[in-house]
Amino acid sequence: MSDGKDDPWRDEEFEQAVRETAYFLWEHDNRPAGREKEYWFRALERKLRERNADRNLREEPRHTGQIDDNQDDLGRDINAVH
Repeated sequence: MSDGKDDPWRDEEFEQAVRETAYFLWEHDNRPAGREKEYWFRALERKLRERNADRNLREEPRHTGQIDDNQDDLGRDINAVH
């Protein structure tokens, strides 16, 4: 039986981060009994959001926040013929 270390679909570091976050959340809420899955799913959701946010920050910025004089407040080209 495999221990999962050769499984390309597993991310041991991510799983450890989820476990640590779940434990932190559980500790913060005074260790309520019988709610382990709830804390694990909350931690998983949080770590997935963080991972996606980190990935988005590494990608080339799509919007620099600079004002384009050729666009209205909704980002539409004001010079386009409608």
